[in-house]
Amino acid sequence: MLTNTSSQHPTQHFQRYLLTVSAVGIFLVSAIVAAVASIPLSQRLKVNAQQNLGFAAKTRALTLEEFLSRLKDVTVQITSRTRARQALEAYNRGEVDREAFVQTSTGILNDALVQSEEVVGITRLDRRGNLAVRVGREIPSSSWVVPPTAASTAEFRDPVEIGGVRYLVVGAPILNGNGQRVGTDLVLFDLSHLGNLMEDRSGLGETGEAILGTVRNQQIEIFFPLRNESIATYLRPIFDRAVTGESGTDVLYNDQIAWTVAYQPIEGSSWGLAVMRHRSELYAPLYRKLRTLSFTIVGVTVVGVGIAVLVLRPLVRQSLVQSETLERQVRETNELLALKDRALQSESRKQALVEEALQQIEHLKLSSQDVLQQSQAAGEEARQALSLVQTGASSVVRAFDGTQQTQEQVREIVDRIRQLNEGIDRIQAIAALVKDFSAQTNMLALNAAVEAVRAGDTGKGFGVVAGEIRKLADQSQQSAERIRDLVLAVQTDLDTATNVTASGNETVSSGVQMAQETAQTFKRVTRSIEDVAASTQQITQANQQQTIQIEALVETIRSIL
Repeated sequence: MLTNTSSQHPTQHFQRYLLTVSAVGIFLVSAIVAAVASIPLSQRLKVNAQQNLGFAAKTRALTLEEFLSRLKDVTVQITSRTRARQALEAYNRGEVDREAFVQTSTGILNDALVQSEEVVGITRLDRRGNLAVRVGREIPSSSWVVPPTAASTAEFRDPVEIGGVRYLVVGAPILNGNGQRVGTDLVLFDLSHLGNLMEDRSGLGETGEAILGTVRNQQIEIFFPLRNESIATYLRPIFDRAVTGESGTDVLYNDQIAWTVAYQPIEGSSWGLAVMRHRSELYAPLYRKLRTLSFTIVGVTVVGVGIAVLVLRPLVRQSLVQSETLERQVRETNELLALKDRALQSESRKQALVEEALQQIEHLKLSSQDVLQQSQAAGEEARQALSLVQTGASSVVRAFDGTQQTQEQVREIVDRIRQLNEGIDRIQAIAALVKDFSAQTNMLALNAAVEAVRAGDTGKGFGVVAGEIRKLADQSQQSAERIRDLVLAVQTDLDTATNVTASGNETVSSGVQMAQETAQTFKRVTRSIEDVAASTQQITQANQQQTIQIEALVETIRSIL
Protein backbone atom coordinates (compact mmCIF):
# COMPACT_ATOMS: atom_id res chain seq x y z
CA MET A 1 0.00 0.00 0.00
CA LEU A 2 2.84 2.36 0.79
CA THR A 3 4.46 1.47 -2.51
CA ASN A 4 1.33 2.37 -4.47
CA THR A 5 0.99 5.67 -2.60
CA SER A 6 4.63 6.56 -3.17
CA SER A 7 4.36 5.65 -6.85
CA GLN A 8 1.26 7.80 -7.25
CA HIS A 9 2.97 10.98 -5.99
CA PRO A 10 5.37 11.35 -8.97
CA THR A 11 2.49 10.57 -11.32
CA GLN A 12 0.31 13.29 -9.77
CA HIS A 13 3.20 15.76 -9.82
CA PHE A 14 3.89 14.93 -13.45
CA GLN A 15 0.19 15.27 -14.29
CA ARG A 16 0.05 18.73 -12.71
CA TYR A 17 3.31 19.67 -14.40
CA LEU A 18 2.04 18.50 -17.79
CA LEU A 19 -1.26 20.37 -17.42
CA THR A 20 0.54 23.53 -16.26
CA VAL A 21 3.01 23.39 -19.13
CA SER A 22 0.18 22.76 -21.60
CA ALA A 23 -1.85 25.69 -20.26
CA VAL A 24 1.14 28.04 -20.28
CA GLY A 25 2.10 26.81 -23.75
CA ILE A 26 -1.40 27.40 -25.10
CA PHE A 27 -1.48 30.85 -23.51
CA LEU A 28 1.94 31.78 -24.90
CA VAL A 29 1.05 30.49 -28.36
CA SER A 30 -2.20 32.45 -28.26
CA ALA A 31 -0.31 35.56 -27.12
CA ILE A 32 2.23 35.15 -29.90
CA VAL A 33 -0.52 34.59 -32.47
CA ALA A 34 -2.38 37.64 -31.15
CA ALA A 35 0.78 39.74 -31.30
CA VAL A 36 1.64 38.52 -34.78
CA ALA A 37 -1.92 39.18 -35.92
CA SER A 38 -2.16 42.54 -34.13
CA ILE A 39 0.96 44.04 -35.70
CA PRO A 40 -0.24 43.86 -39.32
CA LEU A 41 -3.77 44.64 -38.14
CA SER A 42 -2.47 47.72 -36.34
CA GLN A 43 -0.57 48.81 -39.42
CA ARG A 44 -3.61 48.23 -41.57
CA LEU A 45 -5.86 50.17 -39.20
CA LYS A 46 -3.35 53.02 -39.15
CA VAL A 47 -3.38 53.08 -42.93
CA ASN A 48 -7.17 53.05 -42.84
CA ALA A 49 -7.18 55.95 -40.37
CA GLN A 50 -4.86 57.91 -42.65
CA GLN A 51 -7.03 57.02 -45.62
CA ASN A 52 -10.11 58.17 -43.71
CA LEU A 53 -8.38 61.47 -42.99
CA GLY A 54 -7.47 61.75 -46.66
CA PHE A 55 -11.05 60.94 -47.58
CA ALA A 56 -12.26 63.72 -45.25
CA ALA A 57 -9.88 66.14 -46.99
CA LYS A 58 -11.03 64.95 -50.40
CA THR A 59 -14.70 65.30 -49.41
CA ARG A 60 -14.19 68.83 -48.13
CA ALA A 61 -12.20 69.73 -51.23
CA LEU A 62 -15.04 68.50 -53.44
CA THR A 63 -17.51 70.50 -51.34
CA LEU A 64 -15.37 73.62 -51.74
CA GLU A 65 -15.04 73.07 -55.45
CA GLU A 66 -18.80 72.67 -55.73
CA PHE A 67 -19.31 75.81 -53.66
CA LEU A 68 -16.93 77.86 -55.82
CA SER A 69 -18.44 76.43 -58.98
CA ARG A 70 -21.87 77.51 -57.76
CA LEU A 71 -20.59 81.03 -57.08
CA LYS A 72 -19.25 81.19 -60.60
CA ASP A 73 -22.55 79.97 -61.97
CA VAL A 74 -24.41 82.64 -60.01
CA THR A 75 -22.06 85.28 -61.37
CA VAL A 76 -22.53 84.06 -64.94
CA GLN A 77 -26.29 84.05 -64.48
CA ILE A 78 -26.14 87.69 -63.36
CA THR A 79 -24.09 88.64 -66.42
CA SER A 80 -26.50 86.83 -68.70
CA ARG A 81 -29.58 88.97 -67.92
CA THR A 82 -30.56 90.35 -71.32
CA ARG A 83 -32.19 93.64 -70.32
CA ALA A 84 -29.29 94.61 -68.13
CA ARG A 85 -26.82 93.72 -70.90
CA GLN A 86 -28.77 95.68 -73.50
CA ALA A 87 -28.91 98.68 -71.20
CA LEU A 88 -25.13 98.47 -70.76
CA GLU A 89 -24.61 98.22 -74.51
CA ALA A 90 -26.77 101.34 -75.01
CA TYR A 91 -24.81 103.10 -72.29
CA ASN A 92 -21.53 102.15 -73.94
CA ARG A 93 -22.77 103.55 -77.26
CA GLY A 94 -23.91 106.73 -75.54
CA GLU A 95 -27.52 106.22 -76.42
CA VAL A 96 -28.62 106.71 -72.80
CA ASP A 97 -27.13 108.83 -70.07
CA ARG A 98 -25.68 107.37 -66.94
CA GLU A 99 -28.67 108.31 -64.77
CA ALA A 100 -31.12 106.47 -67.02
CA PHE A 101 -28.74 103.53 -67.24
CA VAL A 102 -28.35 103.39 -63.46
CA GLN A 103 -32.10 103.61 -62.95
CA THR A 104 -32.71 100.78 -65.44
CA SER A 105 -29.88 98.53 -64.24
CA THR A 106 -30.44 99.03 -60.50
CA GLY A 107 -33.79 97.33 -60.51
CA ILE A 108 -32.51 94.40 -62.51
CA LEU A 109 -29.39 93.99 -60.37
CA ASN A 110 -31.35 94.32 -57.11
CA ASP A 111 -33.58 91.53 -58.32
CA ALA A 112 -30.47 89.42 -58.95
CA LEU A 113 -29.10 90.43 -55.54
CA VAL A 114 -32.07 89.04 -53.68
CA GLN A 115 -32.00 85.77 -55.61
CA SER A 116 -29.08 84.46 -53.52
CA GLU A 117 -28.39 84.98 -49.84
CA GLU A 118 -24.66 84.78 -50.45
CA VAL A 119 -24.62 87.70 -52.95
CA VAL A 120 -24.17 90.92 -50.96
CA GLY A 121 -22.99 93.29 -53.67
CA ILE A 122 -22.82 93.69 -57.43
CA THR A 123 -20.59 96.14 -59.26
CA ARG A 124 -20.95 96.51 -63.05
CA LEU A 125 -18.15 97.99 -65.11
CA ASP A 126 -18.53 99.36 -68.61
CA ARG A 127 -16.55 98.34 -71.61
CA ARG A 128 -13.58 100.45 -70.58
CA GLY A 129 -13.57 99.01 -67.04
CA ASN A 130 -15.05 102.05 -65.35
CA LEU A 131 -17.72 101.87 -62.70
CA ALA A 132 -21.14 101.95 -64.37
CA VAL A 133 -23.54 100.90 -61.61
CA ARG A 134 -23.35 99.32 -58.13
CA VAL A 135 -25.91 97.70 -55.88
CA GLY A 136 -25.48 96.29 -52.41
CA ARG A 137 -22.17 96.40 -50.54
CA GLU A 138 -19.41 98.35 -52.23
CA ILE A 139 -16.37 96.47 -53.47
CA PRO A 140 -13.11 98.35 -52.99
CA SER A 141 -11.35 98.94 -56.29
CA SER A 142 -8.26 97.25 -54.88
CA SER A 143 -10.23 94.04 -54.62
CA TRP A 144 -11.69 94.10 -58.10
CA VAL A 145 -11.20 90.91 -60.09
CA VAL A 146 -11.31 91.86 -63.76
CA PRO A 147 -10.82 88.92 -66.10
CA PRO A 148 -8.50 89.41 -69.06
CA THR A 149 -9.94 90.77 -72.30
CA ALA A 150 -9.98 87.37 -73.97
CA ALA A 151 -11.51 85.61 -70.96
CA SER A 152 -14.93 84.09 -71.35
CA THR A 153 -15.44 82.53 -67.89
CA ALA A 154 -15.75 83.82 -64.37
CA GLU A 155 -12.66 84.18 -62.20
CA PHE A 156 -11.91 84.82 -58.56
CA ARG A 157 -8.89 85.34 -56.38
CA ASP A 158 -8.30 85.07 -52.68
CA PRO A 159 -10.94 86.10 -50.16
CA VAL A 160 -10.88 89.74 -49.02
CA GLU A 161 -11.73 91.13 -45.63
CA ILE A 162 -14.14 94.09 -45.58
CA GLY A 163 -15.28 95.39 -42.23
CA GLY A 164 -13.91 92.31 -40.47
CA VAL A 165 -15.93 89.96 -42.67
CA ARG A 166 -14.52 87.61 -45.29
CA TYR A 167 -15.87 88.01 -48.81
CA LEU A 168 -15.05 86.57 -52.18
CA VAL A 169 -15.05 88.73 -55.31
CA VAL A 170 -15.95 86.92 -58.52
CA GLY A 171 -15.48 88.68 -61.83
CA ALA A 172 -17.15 87.62 -65.07
CA PRO A 173 -17.14 89.20 -68.56
CA ILE A 174 -20.46 90.41 -69.99
CA LEU A 175 -20.76 89.11 -73.55
CA ASN A 176 -23.35 90.09 -76.15
CA GLY A 177 -24.97 87.78 -78.66
CA ASN A 178 -21.94 88.07 -80.92
CA GLY A 179 -19.58 87.06 -78.15
CA GLN A 180 -18.19 90.56 -77.83
CA ARG A 181 -17.32 91.80 -74.39
CA VAL A 182 -19.43 94.81 -73.39
CA GLY A 183 -18.52 95.01 -69.69
CA THR A 184 -17.66 93.20 -66.47
CA ASP A 185 -19.72 92.17 -63.46
CA LEU A 186 -18.04 91.99 -60.06
CA VAL A 187 -20.10 89.99 -57.59
CA LEU A 188 -19.33 90.13 -53.87
CA PHE A 189 -20.15 86.89 -52.05
CA ASP A 190 -20.43 86.48 -48.31
CA LEU A 191 -18.22 83.57 -47.20
CA SER A 192 -20.04 82.97 -43.94
CA HIS A 193 -21.35 79.70 -45.28
CA LEU A 194 -17.85 78.71 -46.37
CA GLY A 195 -16.54 79.73 -42.95
CA ASN A 196 -19.16 77.58 -41.28
CA LEU A 197 -18.17 74.76 -43.59
CA MET A 198 -14.52 75.09 -42.60
CA GLU A 199 -15.39 75.37 -38.93
CA ASP A 200 -17.47 72.23 -39.13
CA ARG A 201 -15.00 69.77 -37.63
CA SER A 202 -17.35 66.84 -37.37
CA GLY A 203 -15.34 63.64 -37.63
CA LEU A 204 -12.12 65.47 -36.73
CA GLY A 205 -12.34 65.06 -32.97
CA GLU A 206 -11.07 67.54 -30.40
CA THR A 207 -7.83 68.41 -32.16
CA GLY A 208 -8.87 68.23 -35.81
CA GLU A 209 -8.45 71.22 -38.12
CA ALA A 210 -9.74 71.96 -41.63
CA ILE A 211 -7.47 74.61 -43.11
CA LEU A 212 -8.11 76.54 -46.32
CA GLY A 213 -5.36 78.78 -47.59
CA THR A 214 -2.80 79.61 -50.22
CA VAL A 215 0.82 80.62 -50.57
CA ARG A 216 1.47 84.23 -51.53
CA ASN A 217 4.89 85.91 -51.70
CA GLN A 218 6.51 82.84 -50.13
CA GLN A 219 4.15 83.17 -47.17
CA ILE A 220 1.23 80.99 -46.25
CA GLU A 221 -2.12 82.76 -45.93
CA ILE A 222 -4.87 81.05 -43.96
CA PHE A 223 -8.36 82.19 -44.95
CA PHE A 224 -10.18 81.26 -41.72
CA PRO A 225 -9.03 81.23 -38.08
CA LEU A 226 -7.67 78.03 -36.51
CA ARG A 227 -7.98 76.44 -33.11
CA ASN A 228 -4.22 76.38 -32.82
CA GLU A 229 -2.73 79.34 -34.67
CA SER A 230 0.84 78.22 -33.93
CA ILE A 231 0.48 75.27 -36.26
CA ALA A 232 0.17 77.58 -39.28
CA THR A 233 3.93 78.16 -39.46
CA TYR A 234 4.49 74.42 -39.96
CA LEU A 235 2.00 74.13 -42.82
CA ARG A 236 4.09 75.90 -45.47
CA PRO A 237 5.55 72.67 -46.99
CA ILE A 238 2.07 71.14 -47.08
CA PHE A 239 0.48 74.07 -48.92
CA ASP A 240 3.44 74.39 -51.27
CA ARG A 241 2.52 70.93 -52.53
CA ALA A 242 -1.25 71.46 -52.39
CA VAL A 243 -1.33 74.70 -54.45
CA THR A 244 0.74 73.00 -57.15
CA GLY A 245 -1.89 70.28 -57.56
CA GLU A 246 -0.46 67.56 -55.32
CA SER A 247 -2.43 65.50 -52.79
CA GLY A 248 -1.47 63.05 -50.08
CA THR A 249 -0.75 62.64 -46.37
CA ASP A 250 2.19 63.69 -44.23
CA VAL A 251 3.27 63.99 -40.61
CA LEU A 252 4.09 67.29 -38.91
CA TYR A 253 5.67 67.82 -35.51
CA ASN A 254 4.75 70.88 -33.42
CA ASP A 255 6.31 71.10 -29.97
CA GLN A 256 6.94 67.36 -30.06
CA ILE A 257 3.29 66.78 -30.94
CA ALA A 258 2.78 64.65 -34.03
CA TRP A 259 0.09 65.69 -36.50
CA THR A 260 -1.18 63.65 -39.40
CA VAL A 261 -2.06 65.94 -42.30
CA ALA A 262 -4.04 65.13 -45.44
CA TYR A 263 -3.93 67.77 -48.16
CA GLN A 264 -5.81 68.38 -51.43
CA PRO A 265 -5.65 71.06 -54.13
CA ILE A 266 -8.82 73.07 -54.92
CA GLU A 267 -9.42 72.72 -58.62
CA GLY A 268 -9.84 75.97 -60.56
CA SER A 269 -8.03 78.02 -57.92
CA SER A 270 -4.65 78.56 -56.30
CA TRP A 271 -6.00 77.37 -53.00
CA GLY A 272 -5.12 74.33 -50.98
CA LEU A 273 -6.98 72.42 -48.31
CA ALA A 274 -5.40 70.60 -45.37
CA VAL A 275 -7.15 68.41 -42.81
CA MET A 276 -5.06 67.49 -39.76
CA ARG A 277 -5.41 65.70 -36.44
CA HIS A 278 -3.22 64.71 -33.53
CA ARG A 279 -1.83 61.25 -34.25
CA SER A 280 -2.78 60.14 -30.75
CA GLU A 281 -6.37 61.20 -31.31
CA LEU A 282 -6.40 59.87 -34.88
CA TYR A 283 -5.26 56.44 -33.71
CA ALA A 284 -7.29 56.45 -30.48
CA PRO A 285 -10.15 54.38 -32.00
CA LEU A 286 -7.51 52.05 -33.36
CA TYR A 287 -5.94 51.64 -29.94
CA ARG A 288 -9.36 51.09 -28.39
CA LYS A 289 -10.10 48.41 -30.95
CA LEU A 290 -6.75 46.79 -30.32
CA ARG A 291 -7.31 46.87 -26.57
CA THR A 292 -10.76 45.40 -27.03
CA LEU A 293 -9.31 42.78 -29.34
CA SER A 294 -6.51 42.04 -26.86
CA PHE A 295 -8.95 41.68 -23.97
CA THR A 296 -11.15 39.49 -26.13
CA ILE A 297 -8.19 37.32 -27.12
CA VAL A 298 -7.05 37.09 -23.51
CA GLY A 299 -10.55 36.17 -22.38
CA VAL A 300 -10.99 33.62 -25.14
CA THR A 301 -7.51 32.26 -24.40
CA VAL A 302 -8.27 31.92 -20.70
CA VAL A 303 -11.54 30.17 -21.48
CA GLY A 304 -9.78 28.01 -24.07
CA VAL A 305 -7.03 27.14 -21.61
CA GLY A 306 -9.64 26.19 -19.01
CA ILE A 307 -11.48 24.03 -21.51
CA ALA A 308 -8.18 22.53 -22.70
CA VAL A 309 -7.22 21.71 -19.11
CA LEU A 310 -10.60 20.06 -18.52
CA VAL A 311 -10.24 18.09 -21.74
CA LEU A 312 -6.58 17.23 -21.21
CA ARG A 313 -6.93 16.11 -17.59
CA PRO A 314 -8.59 12.73 -18.34
CA LEU A 315 -6.44 12.33 -21.43
CA VAL A 316 -3.29 12.99 -19.41
CA ARG A 317 -4.45 10.59 -16.71
CA GLN A 318 -5.13 7.93 -19.33
CA SER A 319 -1.82 8.66 -21.02
CA LEU A 320 0.02 8.28 -17.73
CA VAL A 321 -1.72 4.96 -17.09
CA GLN A 322 -0.80 3.81 -20.58
CA SER A 323 2.74 5.08 -20.04
CA GLU A 324 3.09 3.16 -16.79
CA THR A 325 1.71 0.03 -18.46
CA LEU A 326 4.08 0.48 -21.35
CA GLU A 327 6.97 1.08 -18.97
CA ARG A 328 6.11 -2.11 -17.08
CA GLN A 329 5.90 -4.05 -20.34
CA VAL A 330 9.22 -2.60 -21.45
CA ARG A 331 10.78 -3.54 -18.12
CA GLU A 332 9.42 -7.10 -18.39
CA THR A 333 10.60 -7.30 -21.98
CA ASN A 334 14.06 -6.13 -20.94
CA GLU A 335 14.14 -8.78 -18.22
CA LEU A 336 13.13 -11.46 -20.73
CA LEU A 337 15.75 -10.20 -23.14
CA ALA A 338 18.35 -10.32 -20.35
CA LEU A 339 17.35 -13.92 -19.55
CA LYS A 340 17.50 -14.84 -23.21
CA ASP A 341 20.85 -13.11 -23.49
CA ARG A 342 22.21 -15.08 -20.54
CA ALA A 343 20.75 -18.27 -22.01
CA LEU A 344 22.38 -17.50 -25.35
CA GLN A 345 25.68 -16.82 -23.59
CA SER A 346 25.37 -20.12 -21.68
CA GLU A 347 24.46 -21.90 -24.90
CA SER A 348 27.45 -20.30 -26.59
CA ARG A 349 29.71 -21.49 -23.76
CA LYS A 350 28.23 -24.97 -24.01
CA GLN A 351 28.69 -25.00 -27.75
CA ALA A 352 32.30 -23.86 -27.30
CA LEU A 353 32.90 -26.64 -24.76
CA VAL A 354 31.29 -29.21 -27.05
CA GLU A 355 33.40 -28.01 -29.95
CA GLU A 356 36.50 -28.25 -27.73
CA ALA A 357 35.46 -31.77 -26.67
CA LEU A 358 34.91 -32.61 -30.32
CA GLN A 359 38.44 -31.48 -31.11
CA GLN A 360 39.80 -33.58 -28.21
CA ILE A 361 37.81 -36.57 -29.41
CA GLU A 362 39.22 -36.04 -32.90
CA HIS A 363 42.70 -36.13 -31.37
CA LEU A 364 41.65 -39.22 -29.36
CA LYS A 365 40.44 -40.83 -32.57
CA LEU A 366 43.79 -40.21 -34.19
CA SER A 367 45.60 -41.54 -31.09
CA SER A 368 43.34 -44.61 -31.07
CA GLN A 369 44.20 -45.28 -34.67
CA ASP A 370 47.89 -44.96 -33.79
CA VAL A 371 47.43 -47.38 -30.84
CA LEU A 372 45.59 -49.78 -33.13
CA GLN A 373 48.47 -49.70 -35.54
CA GLN A 374 50.96 -50.19 -32.68
CA SER A 375 48.86 -53.09 -31.32
CA GLN A 376 48.83 -54.72 -34.71
CA ALA A 377 52.60 -54.24 -34.87
CA ALA A 378 52.93 -55.74 -31.37
CA GLY A 379 50.87 -58.76 -32.46
CA GLU A 380 53.14 -59.19 -35.43
CA GLU A 381 56.19 -59.00 -33.12
CA ALA A 382 54.58 -61.56 -30.80
CA ARG A 383 54.03 -63.92 -33.72
CA GLN A 384 57.61 -63.47 -34.78
CA ALA A 385 58.77 -64.11 -31.19
CA LEU A 386 56.61 -67.23 -31.05
CA SER A 387 58.15 -68.40 -34.27
CA LEU A 388 61.60 -67.76 -32.85
CA VAL A 389 60.77 -69.64 -29.64
CA GLN A 390 59.39 -72.55 -31.61
CA THR A 391 62.55 -72.56 -33.65
CA GLY A 392 64.58 -72.47 -30.41
CA ALA A 393 62.57 -75.37 -29.04
CA SER A 394 63.27 -77.39 -32.18
CA SER A 395 66.95 -76.60 -31.78
CA VAL A 396 66.89 -77.81 -28.18
CA VAL A 397 65.28 -81.08 -29.33
CA ARG A 398 67.88 -81.48 -31.95
CA ALA A 399 70.53 -80.89 -29.25
CA PHE A 400 69.95 -84.40 -28.14
CA ASP A 401 71.45 -85.56 -31.43
CA GLY A 402 74.93 -84.49 -30.61
CA THR A 403 77.12 -82.37 -28.48
CA GLN A 404 78.72 -80.52 -31.35
CA GLN A 405 75.38 -79.66 -32.79
CA THR A 406 74.25 -78.67 -29.30
CA GLN A 407 77.03 -76.11 -28.95
CA GLU A 408 76.15 -74.53 -32.29
CA GLN A 409 72.48 -74.62 -31.49
CA VAL A 410 73.12 -72.97 -28.11
CA ARG A 411 74.84 -70.04 -29.82
CA GLU A 412 71.92 -69.79 -32.21
CA ILE A 413 69.52 -69.93 -29.27
CA VAL A 414 71.42 -67.13 -27.52
CA ASP A 415 71.05 -64.97 -30.60
CA ARG A 416 67.41 -65.87 -30.93
CA ILE A 417 66.81 -65.10 -27.26
CA ARG A 418 68.53 -61.72 -27.68
CA GLN A 419 66.21 -60.91 -30.60
CA LEU A 420 63.26 -62.15 -28.56
CA ASN A 421 64.32 -59.90 -25.68
CA GLU A 422 64.36 -56.88 -28.03
CA GLY A 423 60.85 -57.79 -29.26
CA ILE A 424 59.73 -58.11 -25.64
CA ASP A 425 61.11 -54.58 -24.98
CA ARG A 426 59.05 -53.22 -27.89
CA ILE A 427 55.98 -55.04 -26.59
CA GLN A 428 56.57 -53.48 -23.17
CA ALA A 429 56.80 -49.97 -24.76
CA ILE A 430 53.55 -50.61 -26.66
CA ALA A 431 51.91 -51.77 -23.43
CA ALA A 432 53.04 -48.54 -21.71
CA LEU A 433 51.65 -46.52 -24.64
CA VAL A 434 48.34 -48.40 -24.38
CA LYS A 435 48.25 -47.69 -20.64
CA ASP A 436 48.86 -43.94 -21.19
CA PHE A 437 46.27 -43.90 -23.98
CA SER A 438 43.76 -45.63 -21.68
CA ALA A 439 44.44 -43.04 -18.95
CA GLN A 440 43.90 -40.16 -21.42
CA THR A 441 40.75 -41.82 -22.76
CA ASN A 442 39.45 -42.32 -19.24
CA MET A 443 40.09 -38.61 -18.39
CA LEU A 444 38.43 -37.48 -21.65
CA ALA A 445 35.41 -39.70 -20.96
CA LEU A 446 35.17 -38.20 -17.47
CA ASN A 447 35.25 -34.61 -18.91
CA ALA A 448 32.69 -35.60 -21.54
CA ALA A 449 30.39 -36.95 -18.81
CA VAL A 450 30.72 -33.68 -16.86
CA GLU A 451 29.87 -31.62 -19.96
CA ALA A 452 26.95 -33.93 -20.71
CA VAL A 453 25.59 -33.18 -17.24
CA ARG A 454 26.00 -29.41 -17.88
CA ALA A 455 24.33 -29.66 -21.31
CA GLY A 456 21.18 -31.14 -19.77
CA ASP A 457 18.75 -33.01 -22.00
CA THR A 458 20.67 -32.14 -25.15
CA GLY A 459 23.79 -33.94 -23.79
CA LYS A 460 22.22 -37.29 -22.75
CA GLY A 461 23.36 -39.09 -25.90
CA PHE A 462 26.77 -37.52 -25.46
CA GLY A 463 26.94 -38.94 -21.86
CA VAL A 464 26.04 -42.50 -22.96
CA VAL A 465 28.77 -42.49 -25.58
CA ALA A 466 31.25 -41.07 -23.03
CA GLY A 467 30.40 -43.95 -20.64
CA GLU A 468 31.07 -46.55 -23.35
CA ILE A 469 34.40 -44.90 -24.11
CA ARG A 470 35.30 -45.01 -20.42
CA LYS A 471 34.51 -48.76 -20.24
CA LEU A 472 36.68 -49.42 -23.27
CA ALA A 473 39.45 -47.33 -21.73
CA ASP A 474 39.26 -49.44 -18.53
CA GLN A 475 39.42 -52.68 -20.57
CA SER A 476 42.41 -51.32 -22.50
CA GLN A 477 44.15 -50.44 -19.24
CA GLN A 478 43.49 -53.92 -17.81
CA SER A 479 44.81 -55.55 -20.98
CA ALA A 480 47.89 -53.34 -20.83
CA GLU A 481 48.49 -54.43 -17.21
CA ARG A 482 48.20 -58.07 -18.23
CA ILE A 483 50.62 -57.51 -21.11
CA ARG A 484 53.05 -55.84 -18.71
CA ASP A 485 52.83 -58.81 -16.31
CA LEU A 486 53.25 -61.31 -19.14
CA VAL A 487 56.15 -59.37 -20.58
CA LEU A 488 57.84 -59.35 -17.17
CA ALA A 489 57.27 -63.10 -16.93
CA VAL A 490 58.64 -63.60 -20.45
CA GLN A 491 61.67 -61.48 -19.61
CA THR A 492 62.25 -63.55 -16.48
CA ASP A 493 62.00 -66.77 -18.48
CA LEU A 494 64.26 -65.37 -21.16
CA ASP A 495 66.81 -64.45 -18.54
CA THR A 496 66.61 -67.96 -17.18
CA ALA A 497 66.92 -69.39 -20.70
CA THR A 498 69.88 -67.18 -21.33
CA ASN A 499 71.58 -68.33 -18.15
CA VAL A 500 70.80 -71.97 -18.92
CA THR A 501 72.06 -71.61 -22.45
CA ALA A 502 75.21 -69.94 -21.22
CA SER A 503 75.90 -72.75 -18.81
CA GLY A 504 75.45 -75.16 -21.77
CA ASN A 505 78.47 -73.59 -23.32
CA GLU A 506 80.51 -74.41 -20.24
CA THR A 507 80.06 -78.11 -20.37
CA VAL A 508 78.91 -80.58 -22.86
CA SER A 509 78.13 -83.20 -20.29
CA SER A 510 75.39 -81.14 -18.83
CA GLY A 511 74.12 -80.31 -22.33
CA VAL A 512 71.40 -82.87 -22.30
CA GLN A 513 70.12 -81.73 -18.97
CA MET A 514 70.38 -78.12 -19.99
CA ALA A 515 68.68 -78.91 -23.26
CA GLN A 516 65.86 -80.54 -21.37
CA GLU A 517 65.59 -77.56 -19.06
CA THR A 518 65.79 -75.25 -22.03
CA ALA A 519 63.05 -77.20 -23.73
CA GLN A 520 60.86 -76.81 -20.67
CA THR A 521 61.74 -73.16 -20.48
CA PHE A 522 60.92 -72.69 -24.14
CA LYS A 523 57.59 -74.37 -23.56
CA ARG A 524 56.81 -71.84 -20.84
CA VAL A 525 58.07 -69.03 -23.08
CA THR A 526 55.89 -70.33 -25.87
CA ARG A 527 52.86 -70.32 -23.61
CA SER A 528 53.69 -66.81 -22.38
CA ILE A 529 54.18 -65.53 -25.91
CA GLU A 530 50.92 -67.15 -26.93
CA ASP A 531 49.26 -65.35 -24.01
CA VAL A 532 50.92 -62.10 -25.14
CA ALA A 533 49.65 -62.66 -28.67
CA ALA A 534 46.15 -63.34 -27.33
CA SER A 535 46.24 -60.21 -25.16
CA THR A 536 47.54 -58.21 -28.08
CA GLN A 537 44.67 -59.52 -30.17
CA GLN A 538 42.21 -58.49 -27.46
CA ILE A 539 43.78 -55.01 -27.29
CA THR A 540 43.50 -54.70 -31.06
CA GLN A 541 39.82 -55.67 -30.95
CA ALA A 542 39.21 -53.26 -28.06
CA ASN A 543 40.93 -50.48 -29.96
CA GLN A 544 38.82 -51.21 -33.02
CA GLN A 545 35.63 -51.05 -30.92
CA GLN A 546 36.92 -47.90 -29.22
CA THR A 547 37.57 -46.27 -32.62
CA ILE A 548 34.03 -47.15 -33.74
CA GLN A 549 32.58 -45.69 -30.52
CA ILE A 550 34.64 -42.51 -30.92
CA GLU A 551 33.38 -42.07 -34.50
CA ALA A 552 29.80 -42.56 -33.26
CA LEU A 553 30.46 -40.00 -30.51
CA VAL A 554 31.77 -37.51 -33.09
CA GLU A 555 28.65 -37.98 -35.24
CA THR A 556 26.41 -37.54 -32.17
CA ILE A 557 28.13 -34.31 -31.19
CA ARG A 558 27.92 -32.99 -34.75
CA SER A 559 24.20 -33.78 -34.87
CA ILE A 560 23.75 -31.89 -31.58
CA LEU A 561 25.61 -28.87 -32.99
